[in-house]
Amino acid sequence: MFRRPASCPIIHPWESLLIGAVGALVTIGCDVLLNRLQVDDPVAAVAVHGASGAWVGGTLGKIYKNRADNNSIFSWQPVN
Repeated sequence: MFRRPASCPIIHPWESLLIGAVGALVTIGCDVLLNRLQVDDPVAAVAVHGASGAWVGGTLGKIYKNRADNNSIFSWQPVN
């Protein structure tokens, strides 16, 4: 849920599903890594907000830039 709302105007539904799925895998991977390194993060805040946020920020930045180059996001209408 946390990964998608800001991106709704600029991405297609299938892109949202893909970003969310990969974001979930990034979150799980980061949580496993932090547990192996014995980092104390009982609510997995670093995994959810840090690692997953970095994935989503980088991905959406790339999508946003590609769409901005085509002037498709500046019409303030949903992407078809």
